[in-house]
Amino acid sequence: MAPKIAYVASAKRDSSKWGSSLISWGTKDFAPELEPCSHLCIILRKTLVIESTYTSGVRIMPYEHWIKENRVVHSFEKPYEGGLSEYIPDLLRKTWNKPYDYLGVLYFSWRIALAKYFKRPMPKLNKWE
Repeated sequence: MAPKIAYVASAKRDSSKWGSSLISWGTKDFAPELEPCSHLCIILRKTLVIESTYTSGVRIMPYEHWIKENRVVHSFEKPYEGGLSEYIPDLLRKTWNKPYDYLGVLYFSWRIALAKYFKRPMPKLNKWE
């Protein structure tokens, strides 16, 4: 059986975090039937979490620590056909210690503002990928 990788949208348990609250407010109109979220991450077998934060950039942390401050809002699990022993090193080589993507967040915020206030559609694809 192939190992499962969860692509997760989450929200902070502490709603006083202004950045998280702003992201939730900005994105809630795109899927009003779903609970708003403020973060995305990858969870490997409910043991490791790979995420990016503005204070540390891309990091990996134990799921048990992550879940104390976050809650899963939406999750999409996908079996990984290769072994995790190949997937994890490849993923970490591409992402580990990369800085937080401030320009990406700025662009995403701009697109949210255009969608909310001027009814311009969100792009279907990430223009940098």
